[in-house]
Amino acid sequence: MEANEILRTVRSRGGLTQSEFARMAAIAPSTVSRIERGELEPTWAVMNRLLGAVGYQPISGITSTGDLNAVAAARSVLGESIGVERDAVRSWIDRWKRARFVDENGNALEVEKVGVQAGNASRVFDRPNARRSVVYDKAWQDVAAAFDKGGIKYAVTGITATSPTRVTDGAAWPLMYVDSIDAAIAAASLTEQKTAGPRITLLDFDDIASSGTVQDGGFTFVSPAQALIDSYAGPGRMADQADAVAARWQASLVA
Repeated sequence: MEANEILRTVRSRGGLTQSEFARMAAIAPSTVSRIERGELEPTWAVMNRLLGAVGYQPISGITSTGDLNAVAAARSVLGESIGVERDAVRSWIDRWKRARFVDENGNALEVEKVGVQAGNASRVFDRPNARRSVVYDKAWQDVAAAFDKGGIKYAVTGITATSPTRVTDGAAWPLMYVDSIDAAIAAASLTEQKTAGPRITLLDFDDIASSGTVQDGGFTFVSPAQALIDSYAGPGRMADQADAVAARWQASLVA
């Protein structure tokens, strides 16, 4: 894929204008425009700067960096204080300020833009968390109950965790954080999914996802912002469904 195609692709995935893309990378908008038109061949440094600004790296095509700092930054601007202060977190907030998705006080102005950027930069299957797929042959509620019984710390995330009726909802592709994947599989008598088919994805907890979990109806869920970001970062149609969640969140900011 040529440089101009790569930039158009990542910009489209993020729903960014050329100006927003350029401001995130602190590069002149005219530079982005010229590259996309094929009038300018960028240096490796410029290309890496543009891709890195939106959480991608040129590995096996265009790959998410799996950057958990983007998750921490998004949770912060969405009003969840998680006590993670790292230069990389502040760097994400600063680029969202330049793009005008976040105000000067560090509060989200554009919930969907923040969610999409954080999700793209931290795709679930590109994160450093260990993960494993297991056969989805029982309701996630039954799996969660088995975790509780076995003393497994867990939290449901993804689009399931964003629903007002989440306690009774089903899930197309459950995502669940656990404190030990091997112990969780044993506690719930799960079988590793080695072929195509319905699956539950188990992820090792990280210090960001484990912060701010909530109880609802006897089940444990991640925080609202974590659930939104993981939806944008998740598999299948989760990102499309997350747009509606972001729209409700946005409406609450201006209510």
